Amino acid sequence: MKYYILLFLIAGIALFYVFLQDPCNRTVKTDFSNRYPSYNILDSAARDGTPESVHCHVYYQKPDSELVYEDIWLYENSVTGWGFSGILETRETQLTP
Repeated sequence: MKYYILLFLIAGIALFYVFLQDPCNRTVKTDFSNRYPSYNILDSAARDGTPESVHCHVYYQKPDSELVYEDIWLYENSVTGWGFSGILETRETQLTP
């Protein structure tokens, strides 16, 4: 039983570390809010990625609009950490808020 608890604890720590290192978790939300402070972020998630770069999909609504948009932001990993590289695509999406 104690081995299962230890295994569960190690897996939890590993997932927490990955969650903190994921630029689509916090970094993209901060960067997006700084760039578009009046937009409402609905969700963000990593879809495609490698150890060198990741595509963060950001779902948001513009002020006074019911439409939902999706941006794909590229983040690249460097010695100093993950950094914003550019917006690859912007489009309307069918995501329901």
